Amino acid sequence: MVEGVVQTKFSLDNKYVLEEGVVYVNGIQALVRLPIEQMRRDRLKGLRTGAFISGYEGSPLGGYDIALARAEKFLSDHNIHFVPGINEDLAATAVMGSQTYQLIPEANTDGVVGIWYGKGPGVDRSGDVLRHANFAGTGKHCGALVLAGDDHISKSSTIPHQSELSLYNCAIPTLHAGNTQEVLDYGLYGIAMSRFSGAWSGLKLATDVCDGGGTIEVSPERCQIEDPELAFDNQPYQKVMQPRLIVPYSLQLEREIHERRLVAAREFARLNKLNEIKVSHAKDRLGIITAGKAYYDLQNALRSLRINETELERLGLRILKLGLVYPLEPQVISEFTRGLHQVVVFEEKRSFVELQLRELLYNANPRPAIYGKTDWDGNPFVPTHGELDSEIITRCLARWLDPTPEIEKRIAAIKVCESPVSRWEKTVPARTPGYCSGCPHNRSTLLLEGQMAGGGIGCHGMATRCEDNRSAAYIFQMGGEGAAWIGMTPFTDREHIFQNIGEGTYFHSGRLAVSAAVAAKSNITFKILYNGGVAMTGGQEVVGDLGVPALTRELEAGGVSPVYLLTDDLSRYEDRSQLADLVKVRRREDLEKVLASLDKQQGVSVIIYDQMCAAEKRRRLSRGRLPQPVRHIMINERVCEGCGDCVTQSNCVSLHPTKTDFGVKTRIHQSSCNTDYSCVMGDCPSFVSVLIGQKTASEHRSLPKLPEIFVEEPVTKALLNKPYHILMPGIGGTGVVTINALLAVAALLDGNHVITLDQTGLSQKGGAVLSHMTISSEPIETAHRISYGSTDLLLGFDIIGAASKETLKRVSAEHTTAVLNTHQTPTSESVRSGLTVLSEEAHLVDIINQCTQSTNNIFADSSEFAEVLFGNHLQSNIFLLGIAYQAGLLPLAASSIEEAICLNGISTELNVAAFRWGRKYYQSPASLTSYVKRDQPSDTSKNIDELIAHRVHDLVNYQDRDYADRYERFLKNVRNVEDRIRPGSTEFTKTVAFYLHKLMAYKDEYEVARLLSDPEFDRQISEQFKVPHKVIYHLHPPLLRALGFKQKLSLGPWFRPILRLLANFKRLRGGPLDLFGLGRIRKQERELIDWYRNTVETLLTEIKEDNFSECIEIAGMPDQIRGYEDIKALSVETVRHATIEKLAALSRL
Repeated sequence: MVEGVVQTKFSLDNKYVLEEGVVYVNGIQALVRLPIEQMRRDRLKGLRTGAFISGYEGSPLGGYDIALARAEKFLSDHNIHFVPGINEDLAATAVMGSQTYQLIPEANTDGVVGIWYGKGPGVDRSGDVLRHANFAGTGKHCGALVLAGDDHISKSSTIPHQSELSLYNCAIPTLHAGNTQEVLDYGLYGIAMSRFSGAWSGLKLATDVCDGGGTIEVSPERCQIEDPELAFDNQPYQKVMQPRLIVPYSLQLEREIHERRLVAAREFARLNKLNEIKVSHAKDRLGIITAGKAYYDLQNALRSLRINETELERLGLRILKLGLVYPLEPQVISEFTRGLHQVVVFEEKRSFVELQLRELLYNANPRPAIYGKTDWDGNPFVPTHGELDSEIITRCLARWLDPTPEIEKRIAAIKVCESPVSRWEKTVPARTPGYCSGCPHNRSTLLLEGQMAGGGIGCHGMATRCEDNRSAAYIFQMGGEGAAWIGMTPFTDREHIFQNIGEGTYFHSGRLAVSAAVAAKSNITFKILYNGGVAMTGGQEVVGDLGVPALTRELEAGGVSPVYLLTDDLSRYEDRSQLADLVKVRRREDLEKVLASLDKQQGVSVIIYDQMCAAEKRRRLSRGRLPQPVRHIMINERVCEGCGDCVTQSNCVSLHPTKTDFGVKTRIHQSSCNTDYSCVMGDCPSFVSVLIGQKTASEHRSLPKLPEIFVEEPVTKALLNKPYHILMPGIGGTGVVTINALLAVAALLDGNHVITLDQTGLSQKGGAVLSHMTISSEPIETAHRISYGSTDLLLGFDIIGAASKETLKRVSAEHTTAVLNTHQTPTSESVRSGLTVLSEEAHLVDIINQCTQSTNNIFADSSEFAEVLFGNHLQSNIFLLGIAYQAGLLPLAASSIEEAICLNGISTELNVAAFRWGRKYYQSPASLTSYVKRDQPSDTSKNIDELIAHRVHDLVNYQDRDYADRYERFLKNVRNVEDRIRPGSTEFTKTVAFYLHKLMAYKDEYEVARLLSDPEFDRQISEQFKVPHKVIYHLHPPLLRALGFKQKLSLGPWFRPILRLLANFKRLRGGPLDLFGLGRIRKQERELIDWYRNTVETLLTEIKEDNFSECIEIAGMPDQIRGYEDIKALSVETVRHATIEKLAALSRL
């Protein structure tokens, strides 16, 4: 219990246990509640039934199995059995068994509800099973429901899907849910329809419906279902269940389906009013038919056009909302179209309802003209691609209806909302998804120069977006990984290829592709990326996983050879008795060697890359299922060259480019670091390991002791006299979805209604999240997605996301207030590019101010406050929420928000404190600024004299006074020349001062030893970590490298005195006793000093007013000389060549 938080008797379990009332659930949770609700209803009828659920995870139903597993207690209490499938078609077969179990003697229930789930590709691959299952039918008191998740714009799929066509092909009656309430309601109707008709029922679920949520009504009295009194040949209809699917039964069942079951489904829909004429008037001449999400998009469109009931009557416009989209029920269609001249069908993707409508009305006389995918002139109208939204429908209505001032005004407003997007889109960086910090795929997808790989389904599939040595050339369907190479081989001279495949895919169906490659005698190496879970959809355990030892034996038995097992922890395989005899166990650092050895390998070979998924590792750490790591990595920023080799080695997004007094360096963002340690690879000596005690492992450093605070309520608060729209752009994995859920629960506690949506896609991989929330004092029919220009509060957890096109289109300069976190969290692309600033903060702020109410906007670096005050960036969103609340921008009670935080049960004390301190910050910013130390590079405020003095002092420490005097004398001449060319200017001299120091203070063994043993670095370690007790240095001296040592040495505290001793030998530098100076790189570094001085002296003879900027650019060329050993040598050659070209161009000016 957190002090000061008032808790009611409300429970988050209400979403499953409350039998009557209002609950908040998302689309997935509504699907979990569905079988529980059905079992309760059956018990009230005296039926002793059960339920069986199986399927395969995949967005937008990716979290369904996780939610089912978490609700196991509630399921078992109602005889509901959840068995995740190895793949979709086997899961569908299992569900088919639940519908035909009564053929087996000794049945122990009256009937079973079967639920199968899968995303669009799973529906496709299970087509044969679903067709067989639908032919077989459902038993007594049995009903089967197909949950078909459709990702219409491929946010987390390879290609877009439209499942109703596949269900139609199997003759499965299909309902289409448009919001969270309908997920539950239509699910109940679908089960009942299947029980009555004998056919399986389909429930189409689009991404917005699954990822959306809302307050819904639950009651045993809701959805009072009736079975029709249906007769064929004067005999009451009795469904048929017959699983002996062979002639003559199959032909009999085909007739049963088309002449009886589909008729029964239509009649069920008619009696239960699944298709509803929502608006109708006697003189209507125009009609709209729609279903699912498109209906609520239509409602938004009509509302934005100010078309209310009165205006609908004036326009003569009738609206039909379909619940059952296949088969269409003829009676409601006849009633709806009576007297209409034109009908428009608004539906996603290809025409489906429209085709059926044309078939039904073809022989009608009179019949209305029907438009949908094409208009009255045969031109494209409602798109067949992408997804529908309110704005697309608005534009279609504007083309179809007679123009009015309100229509013209809304079309103009949409253009205004889109105009900033076109104007600024290219100036705002995209937050594209990438591999997590510490993700195994950062290394496992690596290729050597000239090698090629095929991609596969899973997180590693993002390699197809890479342009570096991790790139995958192509990606096909799940389970086909590697099979395409069989067809490519005869027509290419390439002899070998690599193929990435996750262990989830392997056990799903990919092992058949491996067998096919063996059978075809292909030359291919499968990289089985074994990460211990299905990270792409939430970290589920892999169903059917054999474990690595048994996997190796299976591969050996299947004819694969050789098999390499690469791991980040060799201790897991100290006992190799369970591994196949042919397995070669290697460290993951040996990947390049293994890749080279397999490049010309004949036959099928395998690399098993065994390392835990980083997201799952972080999840287990946060839940106490893994011990907190005691080893952390720090970078000595003075030793760091900012070359980016650590990023090349690890591809890790926790390596943040950072501006320092000595240029751009790399810093590890400790609170997001996943302790993968692959950044230590390479030649850079700046990395040290810091070991801390197990008791303090979860505490990186001491935090300030915050006083108890009291904050008065805001003077004014947002009102709910109309629906209130909150838009929340953020970054995946930082709790944006959690904030949306917290606010929804708080609204429910306040007695309000909410509609939510979390647009995620690949956001869990560091991509963008955009969460939508609508709060209303009354129930409202509206889309989950906020319409263009309708946002009231822009709660920007990520300023990059706040300035993105998807966000800007939904805000308004007239009524949107922005509360934004100004911190720029690096993207995977910016880390690879070495950018310290994604976009100038002033530019982003200006964009947002121009699109919103600039005078009311609030900007704060909530990430910095969260890191300093609470030791973790994850509290930044809650802190910003507190600011928004205290500004009066949340129509909710603080007590309800705090109770929701406590109900969530995660870091409750920290999160409540963050919320309260966010409120305090808004009330009194000065009360917090004292805790934050601004760590700005000192060069930004130094004048030329201060800069030179600072560098002279450093060179004295580097070598001696004489060495520093040579630096100072050279700069004096440079300064005199600049002052003569441009009096008062110091820009050229500053540039030379910076880069001459950089080259003179080259980092040889003596300097690295001095910087690593510098007490200032010890202080930085102590500030970062609580009670560090051991420091380990990771060094790869050139001398040892020349002797054949290929790996870094890890040297403990005993080596520190040696570092100090070595640092004292600095006076040997460049002399006859300098053994280190004999190396190729050291000679080159000394030559560079003279080269640069000569270059500058050349510039001093050429510099003048009209080429001043060009001279500064040339003087700054050493900025790109970075790194150690071969990396530095390569950069030197590149810079020297570029400098020669620029000097030649300068002489021609």
